[in-house]
Amino acid sequence: MLEQSGTALAGRIGISAGLFAATAIALVTSLPEISTGLESIFIGDNHLAVSDIMGGNAFMLVVFLFADVVAGKPVLSYAQHSDMFLAFLALAMMAVYAFSFIKKPQRRYFRLGWDSILQIFIYVGGMLALGFIR
Repeated sequence: MLEQSGTALAGRIGISAGLFAATAIALVTSLPEISTGLESIFIGDNHLAVSDIMGGNAFMLVVFLFADVVAGKPVLSYAQHSDMFLAFLALAMMAVYAFSFIKKPQRRYFRLGWDSILQIFIYVGGMLALGFIR
């Protein structure tokens, strides 16, 4: 029943069932990181929060490598256009954060640095564009 409901939800959203399952697994397995990230923000240690998120994202690459080894072939070769777009969107967002580590935001706009504002635009633009990709 869980598999069928996940497949139905993925179909309604317009992504593959594999990507939906990977997202659900990522969400469930990242609950400790979410709580650690929130607590680090509350205590004012933002570097800990960002490094925790980036470490979790890097670990997902290890999961894909493991899936390739188990399947005996590249699992990403079965990705749909929307799956590839989401992967590109994630890479773009991580690149902004990586660059912001090098060039720290000095000015603030609405209490946000340039990196946070760019992240909002990338995310909103990506979600709008995802609606047009089939």
